[in-house]
Order: sequence, then C-alpha cells, then structure tokens
Amino acid sequence: MRADTPLVAVSLLLVGCGDWGSLALPVPDDAGAQDVTVQPDGPAEAQDAPAYADAPIDSGATDSGRRDAGAEAGACSATCTATAPSTAKCVAGRCVTTLATGRNHPGSLVVDRTSVYWIDVGQPFAANGAVLSVPLAGGAPVTLASGREAPSGVAVDGAYAYWTDDWVPGFVTKVPLGGGAPVTLAGIDNPRGIALGGAAVFWTSQGNIMTTGLDGGASTTLVSALDNPYGIAVDPAGIYWTDSDTPGAVLRSSLDGGSMFTLAAAENDPSGIALDTTSVYWTDSADGGSVVRAPLGGGALVTLASGRDGPLGVAVDSTGVYTTGGDKPGEIILVPLDGGAVVTIASGQNGPGSVAVDATRVYWTTAYDGTVMAATK
Repeated sequence: MRADTPLVAVSLLLVGCGDWGSLALPVPDDAGAQDVTVQPDGPAEAQDAPAYADAPIDSGATDSGRRDAGAEAGACSATCTATAPSTAKCVAGRCVTTLATGRNHPGSLVVDRTSVYWIDVGQPFAANGAVLSVPLAGGAPVTLASGREAPSGVAVDGAYAYWTDDWVPGFVTKVPLGGGAPVTLAGIDNPRGIALGGAAVFWTSQGNIMTTGLDGGASTTLVSALDNPYGIAVDPAGIYWTDSDTPGAVLRSSLDGGSMFTLAAAENDPSGIALDTTSVYWTDSADGGSVVRAPLGGGALVTLASGRDGPLGVAVDSTGVYTTGGDKPGEIILVPLDGGAVVTIASGQNGPGSVAVDATRVYWTTAYDGTVMAATK
C-alpha cells in the first residue's frame, strides 16, 4: 500500500476563503485572497524514469522571451504563449504549457490568481524535497522552501504556502508566498493530506484527523482510530476525507470531529477528494477505478466514470470533474458533473499525479518526467 512509502501528491482543489467566505468553483474573477488545498497521493516512487517516448508535448524548447506557437498547429483559438524558460505549444486544439522542467519528482500542486505552487518530493533519506512556485504565465521557478524530507500535501492562502512532510518525524509547516523563513506549525509523524478552513489547518496522519491554528499552537486530534486517512477537504459544515484501502471509505465529520458518518463504504482504494457547494467527489484509484460523486450530507452515490486506469488526483469546477490516471502513459480527463462522455485534456503523460483548475486552464504534475504542466480547458 502507498501508506508504507513517502507519498506523492494527488489532487484536490478546494477553493474557499479562510474566513469561511463563499465556497466557489471555479476561481471567481473578483479580487481577494483564497485558500487552495491539495492532498497527497500519486504514482511516483522516488526513482528516476525515462521520458515517455510518445508523449505529445514538447517540453525541451529553449526559446527566450515569449513563444508564439499558434502557427504550429492552426487548431488553437488563440496564440499559445509562455514566458521563458516555460514553453507553450498547440496540441489537439489546446494550448499546452510546460511551466517547469527538470523537477525532482513533483507531486501535489495548487493554483491561485497569480501562480502555481507544488512540492518536489525528492528522494527518501536525502532531504532534497522542496516547495516551489511559478507564475501562471510561466517563467523561472521560485524555491520557497528546500531541504525537506518527503513533502506531501500543499495548500495556499493569500499570504502563505502550507505543506506536510510525510516522514518520521514529520511536520506541518508554512512559508510566506513572497519568500522567507519557514515556520513549523506542528510536529507529527507522517502528516499527509492538508486543507485550510476558517482560521485553522487540517491534516491527515497515521489513523487521525488533526488540526491547529494558522499560526500554530497546540495540535488537536479531531478523529482517531481510522484505518488509513489520506485525502482531506473542508467546508464551513465539516471535514471530508478518504480512508485509502481496499476496501476503503469516504467519511465526514463536523469541524470539531464529532458527528462522524460514512458517505461511502467498500470503495476501491479511494484517494483524491474535492468539494463543490453540493457534492463531494473522489477517485477510487485501483486499476479499473472510478470517479464517484455523493451529496455533501450523504445520499446515493453516482459513478461518473468507471473502468479507468488508476485515477488519482481530482479537481472540480462548474463544468465537470478533472482527474489524472494511468502511469506510463497516463492521462488527464474531464468528466461531466452528471456523467457522460469523457473528454481527454492530455494523453501520453509520464506519471501524472496531482491536478488543479482555475477559470481557464487545467494544471498537473508528471512525476517521472519532472514537469509541471498546464492546458487550456
């Protein structure tokens, strides 16, 4: 099971204000800070792997300035551009941007109004993991924190990036988005998924759901004696998480850890989890897995897609549910909110794990190629 190894992130995109402002997906255009959270998972062991030969995206260009690739394939509705060293290219009617290359097993990522943030997992026992960012338009990556051991989940608000180090000892830490010294919020073995809500940070660890304040302080165990809690999301009404096993479960509790109940039982290795204002979405990540939806308060399950190759990360907007899946090769797909025909956003990806969305694009990491990617919806 993945629980026995350092985790690479999967995909949750939860967007909501830290003061429990409106929970809105996709990211609205009005100004104001937002919290964005993601939880761990992913296909990447900490090992090198060759680039997949038939990947359709060229990430090796070394253009300076801004690259105009619209003429290369006249199918894109707008010119594809990126700020160097990032590159952009029209692929099957979508502008596909390679935001960062040469990364050290990139995992969890999130996006806000200005930048993409992700963690480099690094190699075990090497303390070479990192937390990084790159502008949405591309450019040189910025290292916010380095020398980390197995960073896992990541979240951002208007001022800080927060992450977990899934190690023994492990840590929950934050760092200013503009750079500065990291601040340890909690020391706890094997923290994994992370989410922000109100004035608190929530995370999963070995058998527990835990919380502390945004500035640290005493850590509180909200729920205990769980099997393998993994992905986590919060809204003003409660905490939602996946218990990743076979069989696994998707559960919910109140924000203080009480009133716990099961949203779905006998799931097939549930991993990524995401919310909108009415429903919770997750991936059952075992091969032949599925993308599933349930009402936030409980009720009938709806399988939106099945027979997928190990779906992992998950994000949601007003159009549909986005998920990564497969390995070598892997894919990023869109599934309509009510089910229906699956739309392929990108294929031939080499170990895709985490996924996030904003109003116009889909973002993901490829652990084996060491890239951070984006594509227009």
